[in-house]
Amino acid sequence: MREDEPVDTFLAYCLKQVSNLLLSGINIGCPEDLLWSTVLNVLKRKKLSSLGKKLLSKWNTFVKLILKYRLRSSAALNVLDCFIKQIYLFENSQTLISISDMYEMIWSHSQFLDIMLLSNEVDCSDFAIKESLVQLLLTTFDPSRCTGYHYAVLLAAYCPTMELTNQRIVNLMQQYEINGVDTSEFSPYLWGKIAVDHFKERKRKGWVLSKQPGMSEVLDVLDKNIIKQSTSNFPIALSLESSEVCNYITDSELKDIYDPRYILPLFSHLLNTGNLIDCRKFVGYGCVGYLVAALSSYNDNIRAAAYHCLSRFYIHLEGSRFREKDQIILLMDALRNSVTVANARIPCVHSLFLCKCFEIFLIPDHDMYLVLANFMVYKPALDLQEVPLFYLLVHSSSNQHKLERLWIMTLLKEGLRCESDYSVYRKRNVISVLMAHYSSVLTDSLMKLQILQLIKQASLCQVFATDLVWNKGILAWLHFVADSTSDVSKLSLICEVTHNICNTVGAFSVEYKSVVDTPVVDELISAKQIVHIPLIECDLALLISCLQQKLNYKST
Repeated sequence: MREDEPVDTFLAYCLKQVSNLLLSGINIGCPEDLLWSTVLNVLKRKKLSSLGKKLLSKWNTFVKLILKYRLRSSAALNVLDCFIKQIYLFENSQTLISISDMYEMIWSHSQFLDIMLLSNEVDCSDFAIKESLVQLLLTTFDPSRCTGYHYAVLLAAYCPTMELTNQRIVNLMQQYEINGVDTSEFSPYLWGKIAVDHFKERKRKGWVLSKQPGMSEVLDVLDKNIIKQSTSNFPIALSLESSEVCNYITDSELKDIYDPRYILPLFSHLLNTGNLIDCRKFVGYGCVGYLVAALSSYNDNIRAAAYHCLSRFYIHLEGSRFREKDQIILLMDALRNSVTVANARIPCVHSLFLCKCFEIFLIPDHDMYLVLANFMVYKPALDLQEVPLFYLLVHSSSNQHKLERLWIMTLLKEGLRCESDYSVYRKRNVISVLMAHYSSVLTDSLMKLQILQLIKQASLCQVFATDLVWNKGILAWLHFVADSTSDVSKLSLICEVTHNICNTVGAFSVEYKSVVDTPVVDELISAKQIVHIPLIECDLALLISCLQQKLNYKST
C-alpha cells in the first residue's frame, strides 16, 4: 500500500458517491451513466500500479452494492470488471473481498438467471447486460466453485454461434470441464430454450423416465441457413482452444456462423458408434459440408477433429440405406483419395466445391446435378492444384450455359479466401482467362458483373492485389472496362476495386476524398499523390480520370 495519488483520490470519491446513492435507493439515471463512463475512461487511460488507502477502504462496500443493486447495469458491470482486473493483479490483502466470494455472489443473485437466459433477439441494450455479465464471470471465475448446476445454466444461456458473448460462454464451459465437472449427464448437449425444457422434463420425470434426445432432435435445433452460411464463411484462422476469442469477423457475420469449437465436439458425440444416425438427414442439414469446410482450417486440431468426425460418419454411412447413398459414398471416397498426407489442409475452393456437391447430390432435379455427377464419376480424386470444372463451365456451350457460368463464378468468389487458394487460381490462369472472357461478345452483363466481383474479392488482400497490379495489368484493364461501359453497377465495382488496390498495394501513397456529387455512386477515390512507380502512376491516373468523366465528376 502507498500514499494516495490524485487518480486514487478521484476514484475513491467516485466509489463513495456511487455507494451513497445506491444505499439511499435513489435512481440517478443519466448522471450515473456519465459517472460510470468517466471512471471507465480513467481506468483505461491510467493503469493502477498499486492502491491507495482511500480506494481500498471503499472497495468492499462498492463491490457488494454493485452486485446487489446494479446487476442490470452494463456500464456498472464493465467498471467493476475493469477494477477487478487491475486491483487483484497486485493486491492480496486479507481485507479485500475475495474473487471466490464475488463469483458466488453473482451466481446467487435473484436476477442472474433472467439475465443469462436472454436471447440474441432481445433489445441490444438488454443483451449488452448479458455480455458484460458473462465477461465478469470470466474475470471472477473460481475453479473451487464449479458445479453441475452452473454448467446447465451456461448451456441454457448458450447459442453455438460466433457472437462474442457465446464465445465467452464456451470458454467458461471448457473451464468447468477442465476442473472436473461431470458433463455426461447433459448429453447430447442441447442449448438455449430447448435445453431448459429438457432439464425441466428430466427434473420432473427423473433420469430413468425422461426421454433422451437423439440426433434428429439435436439437428432440428440447428438452423440450416446458418449452417450454409458457416460452411461458406468458415473461420479458417480460428484455433480450437476456447480461450481464444475470435474478433476478426465483422459483428454482422458473427451471429450467422456456428462456432466449430462447440459444433465439432457435438458432431463427434452424435456420430459415436453406439448411436443411431440418419445419414441422409445429416447430409441434408449441411453437417457433412460443414465438416468438409473445416478441412480448410489453418489449425491442425480443427482439421484433425473434422477428419475424425468424417471417419465416424463414413462408418455409419456404409451401414445405412437411403436412395442417394452411392452418390454420397462416391464423394466421400473422392475426398479420401484426394488427401495424400495425414491431416492435410484442403484449399477452400475444393472444400467448398465438395460441400456444394453434397448438397446437390440429394436433389436429382438440380440444374448442376448431371454436370457434377459426370465429373465425379470421371475422376476418382480431386486434383488440389486445379480449380474443379473451371474451363468446362466457363466455356460451356450447353443449353444452360448461363446457369453453369453463374455457378462456377459463385464458387470462385466464395472459394477465394487465402493465399493457397489464390496460388491455385494463378497456376490455372483463372483471373487472366476471365479478364479475356470479359471482352467477348458471348459474355452477358451478369457474367461481367460476376467477373468484376471476383476481382474485387481478390483486391482485398495485399498478396492478391499486388499480383493483379504487377503481373495481370489490372489497372490498364480496369481503364479499358470503365471506358467501354456506362453501366452504373459496373463503374461502382471498378471504383471499389481501385479503392482496394490503393489501400492494399504498398507501392502507393494515396490520399482519399469522399465524393457524393452524383446520386449513383457513394464514394469515388481521388488520388493526390502516387509515387515510386511512374508506369503504375500513369495507369492509375488515367483510370481515375476516366471514372471521373464517366460519373460526371467535376473537379473542385
